[in-house]
Amino acid sequence: GNGYASGGLALGGAISGSGGIIYDSTSAVFDNDNFDGPGFFLLYGTTSNSYTGTTTAKGNVWLLLARSANAVAVPTDLTISNNAVVTIISSEQIADNASVTVNSHGQSMSSMSSVPTMASGLNLGLFGGSMPVVETIGSLYGSGTVGLGNGTLRIGAGNFSGVISDGRIFSATLASASATAGA
Repeated sequence: GNGYASGGLALGGAISGSGGIIYDSTSAVFDNDNFDGPGFFLLYGTTSNSYTGTTTAKGNVWLLLARSANAVAVPTDLTISNNAVVTIISSEQIADNASVTVNSHGQSMSSMSSVPTMASGLNLGLFGGSMPVVETIGSLYGSGTVGLGNGTLRIGAGNFSGVISDGRIFSATLASASATAGA
């Protein structure tokens, strides 16, 4: 079955098993300029996750992927929907052969004074930080938003009709994508 998580949570150990994980929240993530409100999830640590089902981020959830070098946070396919935001803090957090579907346009962060006012459905790096993030995925699908910041997204295939902003994208076979420069 699927592991189901709801509310703010930091997970530092390895997650394994035959099911997938759904991260979901109806509550806002931001609480007084901090990332500690309900709906905030952090995957950190030094060991790769090895569960075999799909990872789903939906609702108002904010999922931060911050495993250390050579440790994968999302070992299989990833789906981002509703207003969910997935932010990749460290390079290569998603399995290289994963299919990633982004149908979220992100969330407004207008209550946070120190950051931009909108986060994309999928983000590389935290608010255009100085550390460039590199992510390799098998395919990209959907119609949401992807914010690359100063990162690089490597894509094997897909059909993405959403908006990709900033950064660089490398794909030999991506059927369609729109890209904009600047934030």
